[in-house]
Amino acid sequence: MELWIVRHGQTIDNVKKLIQGHKPGKLTDQGILEARLTGTVLATEEFQEIYCSDLFRTRETLEGILLSFSNIEKLSINYTPILREKSGGILEGLPLSTFKEQAEKSDIPFRQFKVEDGESWEDVNARANKFLDLLIEKYLSDKNICTSATSPRSEEH
Repeated sequence: MELWIVRHGQTIDNVKKLIQGHKPGKLTDQGILEARLTGTVLATEEFQEIYCSDLFRTRETLEGILLSFSNIEKLSINYTPILREKSGGILEGLPLSTFKEQAEKSDIPFRQFKVEDGESWEDVNARANKFLDLLIEKYLSDKNICTSATSPRSEEH
């Protein structure tokens, strides 16, 4: 199994340096171009399945990418909230600096800090691990494959 990760194209909120979180977002002209150029490169690869966040900005990016694909009908495309970016909760739509300022004022370690209705970086990590577990269960569970990230040599040092 080979896993490719692609980020969404530039959005209006990226340009404005706003916390997007789970807001849908809208690509800029530059973001649309980025998606199309990414599609040109990826179209030479053979994908069977695509997993994409269900947010508008990621769906819009995927649409731009797929313009270069000739085998779209053969692809299984799965939209899922598990791949969403970190939720900014009540801070969504505010300047990016707002999160950092609030995190620094708290007595909570940065990776554990979250605002009301938001997620911490630890929450996002747990969600990412859940997604990887789903992939392992779906594609590797019946195979005799080692899924450990530790190589034998790393234990020697």
